[in-house]
Amino acid sequence: MSNVILKIGDNKLHVSKEYLAVHSPVFEAMFFGDFAEKSKDKVELKDIICEEFVDLLHVIFTGTMEIFTGIMV
Repeated sequence: MSNVILKIGDNKLHVSKEYLAVHSPVFEAMFFGDFAEKSKDKVELKDIICEEFVDLLHVIFTGTMEIFTGIMV
């Protein structure tokens, strides 16, 4: 279930404020502290690389991460 849209560049990610807050003190403060994002349905994240943030979400949701070594054979 999602209750907020995170906008990163041209990408929109539908996520749960509560789930992110459980896994991140930054999101806990953003969504449940004294910040404007607390009452917003859309939040823009700046200076974030979307692919890296999606990797973070993958780790949060699955507990695993694919590692790419960059070595081409």
